[in-house]
Amino acid sequence: MVRAGNHNDEFRHSLRSLQACFEIDQVFVLGDPKWTILDKAWRTFPEIEQLSTDFVYMNDDFYFLERMDSIPVRYKSDLTDAVPISNYQMGKQMVKDWLAAHGFGIRNYEMHLPMVLNKGRISNMYHNWGVVPIYGFQRSLYGNMYAIRGDITPDCKIRDGEMDETAALLDPTDCFLSSDTISWLRRPEFIRVRDMYVTPSKWET
Repeated sequence: MVRAGNHNDEFRHSLRSLQACFEIDQVFVLGDPKWTILDKAWRTFPEIEQLSTDFVYMNDDFYFLERMDSIPVRYKSDLTDAVPISNYQMGKQMVKDWLAAHGFGIRNYEMHLPMVLNKGRISNMYHNWGVVPIYGFQRSLYGNMYAIRGDITPDCKIRDGEMDETAALLDPTDCFLSSDTISWLRRPEFIRVRDMYVTPSKWET
């Protein structure tokens, strides 16, 4: 998934890191990921004929930091109760309540790193969930329905406003990073990413 707009240096470097660190045949780009569009994108994945049955899902601000043969599975905690004052919080509460009511786990898989998905499982997930928008918690619904397990770790995203606090929690040997617009410009971790990946990827014009 990639945000709207022509200027996206983060996306360029995300693609460069992908090419350098993970074996992949082709890339599909879906744009302008507002919550409703994001939900529609997930529902569309099984209908993309050229997309492989198992595929890697990632956003435009995820960066690989080392070569790997498989994508690790991670979660950051359990889904906590949320006061539904926004679509995001409403989605979190709906997914948590639905998972608990159907006997599934309630792990929070909303991590800023790639995730391997299966088209058939996505179709089945939405068949069971229905037409109600999820508002951004598709990863948690999928991960718990199919008990993909994984390791509990801090998220690797460094956000503006909490940059020092978040960065202090990160393992400096970790294999992923994720930015927002301000942290991409200001943090030394992302200067490192830009220095690592200066060669354009095969997907750049």
